[in-house]
Order: sequence, then structure tokens, then C-alpha cells
Amino acid sequence: MDKLLFVAHDPGGSDVIVPTYEYVAEKTDGKVEVKLFLLGPSGSRIDRYASGKEEVVRAMEDAAVSHGRTLVVTGTSWGVSYENEILAYARELGIKTVSVLDYWSNYKKRFALKDGFVFPDTLFVMDELAKEEAIKDGIDPSLIQIVGQPGLDKYVSLKANHTPDNKKILFLSQPLSLLYGRELGYTEEDVLEDIFSLAQKNDLECYVKFHPKDREDWKGKFRDCTVDTNLEDCVSEYGTIIGMSTMGLLQCRLMGGNVLSYQPGLVKEDLCITNKLGITDGIFSYEELEKQLLQGVANQEKGQYYLWMDGNSTKRCGDRVLQLLAGGKGE
Repeated sequence: MDKLLFVAHDPGGSDVIVPTYEYVAEKTDGKVEVKLFLLGPSGSRIDRYASGKEEVVRAMEDAAVSHGRTLVVTGTSWGVSYENEILAYARELGIKTVSVLDYWSNYKKRFALKDGFVFPDTLFVMDELAKEEAIKDGIDPSLIQIVGQPGLDKYVSLKANHTPDNKKILFLSQPLSLLYGRELGYTEEDVLEDIFSLAQKNDLECYVKFHPKDREDWKGKFRDCTVDTNLEDCVSEYGTIIGMSTMGLLQCRLMGGNVLSYQPGLVKEDLCITNKLGITDGIFSYEELEKQLLQGVANQEKGQYYLWMDGNSTKRCGDRVLQLLAGGKGE
């Protein structure tokens, strides 16, 4: 029997891998053995699929000696090498691989190993912008296929019923200091400190939605104002949603939320996708953030059409996976 093994580690990777797995599993209806392995932070999201890397290794080794074709489909991570080690081992075993990109940054670095880089046989990216940036960053164009962004499908189709409280701010955190230290010119802690300062100064309420990889000791300091619900369940409550470069800003905007990208003193390239798409103008100083909060957010409408905006990225991604498993090129 043919086999499809889906693997993700970071939450962003699971956002694109899980819906693709669910689509493929339903479409193949038991005719293909389809398995999902969620490592690390991804596994804490969906307990029944929580796995260790050794389980993925065993599944690949079993597949390598069995009859039928096998394809490994991974998410991508930044700062850890779990998926890349799996890509490298799959290559040793002669198993074809696909990686599904979830965000517009760090294209080549996502595939770093201690002794160099390991790339999948095929790389799925979100749109023409991602393809252009990936090639510029050193990814072989022959590996790249544009499929959209499966993790955005539900947000494209979901418009929250908004009754926001303009006094309430939601901060979407990211563990940027874990990845960059202070190389960006700021950290998530700096940003939250500024937001709380402005909230106190202007009689606003500040709440925080932490990232699973944020430091536990830091998160513990804000337990009383932590939001644990899904974005789609809470976005309509907040007058302003502030992030740095998180995908959550795009997700919230697609649902009709008012969003700001705040990166005080940024000294590196601006990687925020809502800024790249022209939905938000980046805010890089405390004074400008205060001005925007007091004046009200004026998000721009997307002027350019992108493939993922059609809400069919999961279907497109899943169908390409099945074509590749069958021996085609997927295009």
C-alpha cells in the first residue's frame, strides 16, 4: 500500500500540514496509508497526533522496506532542525519529500543543518511573492511549486461578527528573542512593555495571546491578562490587535480585525507579511504607536490578488501531494 507521512514541529507548520493531512486522508478513504506526526509545540495542540522524532523514523524505515510508494510531507521550522533531519534521513532511504512553506521569510535558513542545508524534492510556497523571495534567497527554482497557504483557508471564508471594544488591545506574541536575540533592535518583551505603558497612559485594557514557544517564566508574569482561546473565537472583541511579524496579523485582518505591526527600532529587513502586502504600514517607534492607537487603525484593503485568497489552498496542496505520490510532478 502507498504511504503518506505528514510531519510538523512548529505551530506555523502544523497550520498548513494538518488541514492538508485531513483533506488527503478523507479523499483517499483508506486506499493510501496516511499518518500524521506532530512534534514538539505542534503535538501540544492536538494530543492524539503528538509524536516523537523516533516514531517518524520508524515509520520511514518500515515504508522503505514495504511495497508501494511513499512520500514524506513536512512543515518547516526556524531555529530547530527536526524536520530537516527527517528530510535528510528520507533521502538516505530513497523516499521522496515535500515541504510546505507557511510564511514569507527565512526561506533558505529553514533548511539548515549543522553541516549545511538539506532541501526537499519539492517545495510548496504560498504565492508569486514567496517564489520570487525564495529564489532570491538561494532556493533552486526547479523545486518550487505555488499552491497557496492551507492555513489561511478558514480565515478567508470567516468574517467575524464584530462588536469590538475600542478600549481593548490584544497583543499577539512571538518568541523572536529566541531566534534573533536582540539582533532585530527589539524583542517581544520590549513590545509588550510599550503596549502596557500606552494602555495605562490612555486608559486602555491590554491582553496577550502568547506563542507556544514563548518563555514560561515570562508568560507567567501576565497570567491575569492572558488569552487562551483561538483567534477566530476572540478577534471580534478587540478594537486593536497588535503584533510584530506574526501570521496572526494577516489571519485577524482576513476576519475583519483592525491590526497593527509594531517593531520599535527595527534594524533588520521588515518581514511582516501585512506590511509586505500593503495591508498595514509598519510602526517603528513608541510615539507613532501612540498616535495610531489614539487616531484609530486604518487598514488598507488588499489591492493585489494572491492565490491563497481563493480559499482553495488546502485542496490544491492535497491534490498536488497525491499527484507527487503517484509519480507525477504535481503541476
